[in-house]
Amino acid sequence: MGSATPSWVSGWKARPDGAPPSLELVLSEPVELARVSLVAAPLEGTFLRTRLFGRDTEGRWIPLAGAQEESMLLCRGIRIYELSERIPALTALRVELQGDARSYRAVLHEVWVSPRGSSS
Repeated sequence: MGSATPSWVSGWKARPDGAPPSLELVLSEPVELARVSLVAAPLEGTFLRTRLFGRDTEGRWIPLAGAQEESMLLCRGIRIYELSERIPALTALRVELQGDARSYRAVLHEVWVSPRGSSS
């Protein structure tokens, strides 16, 4: 959980109260994704860790990005995650944000998804 206020900047904002804040995005239908692009940045501190999960058609959350090396986590603007072709069709995405200190503010401006087989 986190607290959010529109006075910080435009976009989805949160200051964590315990665990890192997360945003769940439900897809209108199951989709096989090729990539997910985030526009996120820290408002306090020097970097932002982003973790990305997808919910499969059976309701299980699968780590899509952020469970590997540290360089895959860091975000200071636009971050594009290329997804493995082994990832099944997804019904939802969850983005977790974590700053470089216990108390921090972060903003998530945009989340873009590209289905497999699309040219974008």
